[in-house]
Amino acid sequence: MIIELKDLKLCARNPLEFYCKKTLGIYLPEKEEKEEKEFLISPLQRSFFRKSSSPEALLAVAANRGRLPTGSFKDVASLKIKEEERERRQMYQEWQIKPEEKFAIEMRDHPIEGVGTFSGVIEELSPKGLIVHAADKLPDLIRIWPLFLVVLASGKADSLLLAKDGKIKQAPKEDPKKLLVDYLTYMQWALEELSPLMPNWAASLLRGTKAEFESKVEEQEDDDETLKWLRHRSPPLSPRELFDAWAEKLRAHFAPFLRWEEGQ
Repeated sequence: MIIELKDLKLCARNPLEFYCKKTLGIYLPEKEEKEEKEFLISPLQRSFFRKSSSPEALLAVAANRGRLPTGSFKDVASLKIKEEERERRQMYQEWQIKPEEKFAIEMRDHPIEGVGTFSGVIEELSPKGLIVHAADKLPDLIRIWPLFLVVLASGKADSLLLAKDGKIKQAPKEDPKKLLVDYLTYMQWALEELSPLMPNWAASLLRGTKAEFESKVEEQEDDDETLKWLRHRSPPLSPRELFDAWAEKLRAHFAPFLRWEEGQ
């Protein structure tokens, strides 16, 4: 079986959406495209700007093609992108990385011995490690954890460069291949049953109480179309039942991740 990196990343970013798409075959509509165009730049668009070698040139092209928000929001979006670019260049200087040193690798049916075969593209690699738009915080780290394990297990880098706060995290002490196999086991669980390991819920699920977890679910409902659908289907998603079914199992399974996240 070939493991697609895009599926691995989706499982980590939004296991609810992963289950709906891959198991139920349900593809819910995203937020209205018109609203997105008028008021903000989508996360995907911002990702393109960050990965571009010349974000300002790409910004000009996007503006000419009408791909930026309209009205005063266009100026806000442009300032945001330029500020992010300035901070990114400053971070590269601190890490002693030249923009032209960044590279990507394409894993085309690429075997990792003892783990499996992977397919997809890993971007934002550098001589110093994998660069990610993330901070040294649990929600960000659990989102990029499986991709970092693929990078480690394939020998492409041994450090994680966190662009949001400039920190560098080294590889976990455990064997990355074993950790990746463990994550693939979790991914299989998430195909069979609806997993609640959403990045913004992870701290309460892996360390907190049932009440804290329920509160986190309530906070996010209006921001996630998949969650909204699951909460209003019949039978509705129950945060209490999810916590009871998953918390203990996930705390044991992700113990190595929690030690790494804490710097142990």
